[in-house]
Amino acid sequence: MKDKIEVIEKYLEYFPKDFNAKNNLLLCKYADELGIELTDYYPRIEYGFFVINRQIKVGKGCVLTNSTTKYEQNGKDSLVIWSESTGRFAFVSGGYYDDIIDEWEEFMDVLKSYNPLDYDELNNKYIYDIENGKKLINDYKDIVNDLEKKINKKIKMVQLEKKKKELERLQAELEASK
Repeated sequence: MKDKIEVIEKYLEYFPKDFNAKNNLLLCKYADELGIELTDYYPRIEYGFFVINRQIKVGKGCVLTNSTTKYEQNGKDSLVIWSESTGRFAFVSGGYYDDIIDEWEEFMDVLKSYNPLDYDELNNKYIYDIENGKKLINDYKDIVNDLEKKINKKIKMVQLEKKKKELERLQAELEASK
């Protein structure tokens, strides 16, 4: 990766306004810092941030509307940012939104276990230093798979309960018609 960075930097000496080259340089520097391999779709650069997946990106700063720890960012250190503006809707449809509160809170606790520098629970945004952020990035697929299994189990339980109630209703109706 260091070779790519050097080549792009040399290129930018001759073509300093090349927007794509600047983004590629940023992409390579973040990938090198995080030890991440570049793939076809992710990661990518988007508005100056190194986007790893739908929820995780890396950048030099992040605005938290409702800061919990009042962490002061210096704008120089890279931060790993987890953000899901839609919250639970990212994982379930509206019909089950209220049914997965416990699973969602457990998921938020898992995110907190990676020692965020600061977080905004109202807007579902967490910021981490590079060390803890790398751990989160490496574990994220397993964390989400675990959450999805728990959500699917909960939804099946809710559906089963609804079917039991419907069966009881139908049995009572049948008894009443005899």
